[in-house]
Amino acid sequence: SVKKCQTIQVLGAKVDPTMCVQLLVHLRAWSEIHKVNSRPSINASSYIILRSPSEFEQPPKQQQSSQGNDHNKAPPTMSKEACIAAKKLKEFQSLWDLASKSLSTVDPTFAKTFGALAVTKFFSGNPRIDKQNT
Repeated sequence: SVKKCQTIQVLGAKVDPTMCVQLLVHLRAWSEIHKVNSRPSINASSYIILRSPSEFEQPPKQQQSSQGNDHNKAPPTMSKEACIAAKKLKEFQSLWDLASKSLSTVDPTFAKTFGALAVTKFFSGNPRIDKQNT
């Protein structure tokens, strides 16, 4: 049997046309550089996930505890995945910043909390909620 998906319709909000032009310029530049589909299960000629810095930034070095013995502990290191995410974000920081700025003009609350941005070229698929990147 085929499982039926619930359809959710939401009215969108218009993004400033000037910002859309800037986004298009950045997206075209990205597509010239990035020719890899980093998620082969997704049907797209190019696909990348840019993660929010808050997803992988190291916490500030802990303050010395009242016992005085925590000051010798080394700060935690980033995982391999976090290093890769940080490198991707650094490479495409201007695209992240512009997308985040665009989001903040239509939904400031969401713009402060979203954790990842999927950027695709020639994506083909059914509308769905991504269970892997939410």
